[in-house]
Amino acid sequence: MNAVATRAHGVETTPGNTGEHYNDNGDDGEVIQLRERGTDVVHVLPAPPFWPCFLRSPGNRLELSEQWTSCTCARLRRVDGRWVIGGTRQDIVLRQDDVPCVEFALVPGSEIGIGARTLIAESPRWAALRSFCFRVLGWDDTHAVERALRSIRSAMLGRGPLVLRGQRDLVPIAVALHRRTRGDDEPFILAGSRRINVSESVRSPAHFKSGVAALEAAAGGTLCIRSRQLPRDTARMLEQLRARSGSAQLVICMERMDADVALVGPPPISIPSLEARGGDLARLAFECGREACVALNAPLWCFSEYDAALVATETSLEDIEKAAWRMTATNLMYANISSAASLLGMAPVSLARWLGRRSWRSAVERGVVSRRERRMSELVARTPGQPLFIAAQSRRASASGSRR
Repeated sequence: MNAVATRAHGVETTPGNTGEHYNDNGDDGEVIQLRERGTDVVHVLPAPPFWPCFLRSPGNRLELSEQWTSCTCARLRRVDGRWVIGGTRQDIVLRQDDVPCVEFALVPGSEIGIGARTLIAESPRWAALRSFCFRVLGWDDTHAVERALRSIRSAMLGRGPLVLRGQRDLVPIAVALHRRTRGDDEPFILAGSRRINVSESVRSPAHFKSGVAALEAAAGGTLCIRSRQLPRDTARMLEQLRARSGSAQLVICMERMDADVALVGPPPISIPSLEARGGDLARLAFECGREACVALNAPLWCFSEYDAALVATETSLEDIEKAAWRMTATNLMYANISSAASLLGMAPVSLARWLGRRSWRSAVERGVVSRRERRMSELVARTPGQPLFIAAQSRRASASGSRR
């Protein structure tokens, strides 16, 4: 592991680098807001026709304004399709990623230092990435999320590998980060010494035994390795990775027992186990369900609090996300298994078996759903073809009418 941790950092970027290795194009790559680091306070940038605006610091706060005043500290204007920020006062020094600058273009994830304050430039994709980091790391530690975002951006700029550290298999999280940073169109390749070459499938990413061959296949995307299953030609792979600056982003998945290994470059991201996050599992399931509703263009009733309670019983983040998508698609298609499976790109028999292995009774036995909700769900089960949320509401309405 020492060879990976030390030699994988041969690619450095200059301080003025503005993210030429980003795959953040199109509307998702447009910086739309500035967020104060460590908080949820955002300053939304003007929409087209993109009039120039000013950052002011009256008192102890920052605000955007269309007018210049004596407390104006920076000006934002459009240059070649990008927002550019520049200082307006000599007593306030602007910084881009801790490097003093007179003027610079805003790219997603860049840190803007203004005096003692720091702002983060965010695009829609970067804001979604931050939400995902909260989902992975928990909502109680904002600073851990900010550190993780900084490590992700450093890795995207080619300043070293992105290191994930945890107790479980972290490849699914690496795949999820790849989709949110590089996009689905770029390759994600796994390299290791304990498996044969495997083509990409719905269940798993492509896998190569040779690190050099994996690097070739991962051009423009992500190359992922496990610290306990390094390819035999790791040294040659790292040499070629340094020689091809920006050809692929390296992600290293480490077990927590490797925590004493010295690393150089972006700090590793420590992924807590789900067992340590018992208090926010319901919120985690609900957030995954809401994301599935947006992605599938489904009404919010397609993933109810009852669905979230069942999904929260899964044992890994990957399983929770998978369950949320499947429950949402099933409700959206009114329990038509074939239509839901087609929407998800899976075989109907696989979806039917997956649903058959999960019931509200098992959730009750694990203390997730109350007895009253279990009774209601059993009544709803007698009305096939109707989403759980709608059926529960109709059941309540009929019960209310009978009491009258």
